[in-house]
Amino acid sequence: MVLRLARKPLLLALFLGLFIDFAYGQDSGKGQIAPEIVGKWCYYNLANGDEGRLSNTCVTLNADGTYEFFLDGSMRTQVNSIFPGSSAQQTDYGNWWVDGNRIYYNSSSHGQGSFQFQKMNQPTDKSVPMIVFNGQSFVSPTPRDPW
Repeated sequence: MVLRLARKPLLLALFLGLFIDFAYGQDSGKGQIAPEIVGKWCYYNLANGDEGRLSNTCVTLNADGTYEFFLDGSMRTQVNSIFPGSSAQQTDYGNWWVDGNRIYYNSSSHGQGSFQFQKMNQPTDKSVPMIVFNGQSFVSPTPRDPW
């Protein structure tokens, strides 16, 4: 129980760092849109047991290379408790593209950055595709074919 409680802030910090980082893109100048990952993807917490838990924190990757990121309001309070005095935007917009196993983004409000990503199927239900950004899993709220 103590280990689970100690891991929770670490996982939350990693998760929130990913989303704060999501607003800081890096223009590699040589990427492309990956049509297979276009669509809405929501954070899926696999640390909550076998079934996992889908959240309302989502990113929509559009086919025109733009994105919209929405941080669930309940997560906003947790961001402030981990990073006192900082505020996390609930919504962000920008551009995205893929180069190899990295996804790059350029936020209109925060700048540039990138992070690793991979496509995989959910461990407990291989028929559910996921995309994983820096180790954080996202699933589509609508049905998709597995990878």
